[in-house]
Amino acid sequence: MQDTYLTAKDVAKRYSISQVTVWRWAKQGIIPAPLKLSENCTRWSLLSLVESEEKRLVAQASNSQVSHA
Repeated sequence: MQDTYLTAKDVAKRYSISQVTVWRWAKQGIIPAPLKLSENCTRWSLLSLVESEEKRLVAQASNSQVSHA
């Protein structure tokens, strides 16, 4: 599968957040850091975003199972 690269605007749309929040989440490690493709071109890898979403869902599921045990 070929990767797609998203702008901050695209990422904001994906998560229904502001572009400022996209940058804050990247700084906090909530989403992967963007890739600097050139001096004026910074993008997020869609594959890395999907991977981080899947990891977060697995972690939430395991936390949910532990709290219900």
